[in-house]
Amino acid sequence: MVGRIAADPLDAHWDPAQLREAVFAADAAGFDLHFHTIGDRAVRMALDALEALNDERGQRDRRAQLAHVQLIDAQDIPRFSQTGAIASIQAVWGSIAPDLLALYTQLLGEERMSRQYAFGDLHRHGALLSGGSDWPVSTQNPLVAMETALRRARPGDIADVPFLLEQSVGLATMMQAYTHNSAYSLRFDDRAGQLSAGRPASLAVLSGDLRDVAPHRIVEIETMMTLFEGETVYGNLD
Repeated sequence: MVGRIAADPLDAHWDPAQLREAVFAADAAGFDLHFHTIGDRAVRMALDALEALNDERGQRDRRAQLAHVQLIDAQDIPRFSQTGAIASIQAVWGSIAPDLLALYTQLLGEERMSRQYAFGDLHRHGALLSGGSDWPVSTQNPLVAMETALRRARPGDIADVPFLLEQSVGLATMMQAYTHNSAYSLRFDDRAGQLSAGRPASLAVLSGDLRDVAPHRIVEIETMMTLFEGETVYGNLD
């Protein structure tokens, strides 16, 4: 089901009624919901639709995802945990290049600029963060994203000025986001996302312990070997 394309740049791509119809139909068919939400209006519309779904059909294990969440109204941040919405984040975007920073400020204004990629607020309000890449728009390397989430600065650049440092999140949170939580969001958590007896051995072996390196050097850690369901698909340790 496709919503109408907006004729006015200030108009929404979806009417709320059409979005509701699509959400309810997909849910009835057993699909998990995945929303592309860049701006605060898109985030609110998606959360409104999920809230209506929960109110009318009851809460269940829906695992609905809101991807990107670049801009969120402060009032909507607690609604992620309330509705069960997963924040599918691309943490590498938590550092904004100077040219884009100037453009975004011109377009959005200072107040909205203070709410860019509010990963820290989402985490503090109980939202489940799932790590994603948005490949091929940005890198697939989760270590680049993890370092950016910790420092809110360009990976490897110790002199870079952090962007909204109060929205940083810790290493443990980001490791969880890019392992168990991402598997959970895709319903792969019964076979991926953590190591335990009886699960297929899908893992990456790194050249160092992320917990033992300075935050601005996380990006220097290399992947030595990867296994998928017990089979080596990259590198070796010989």
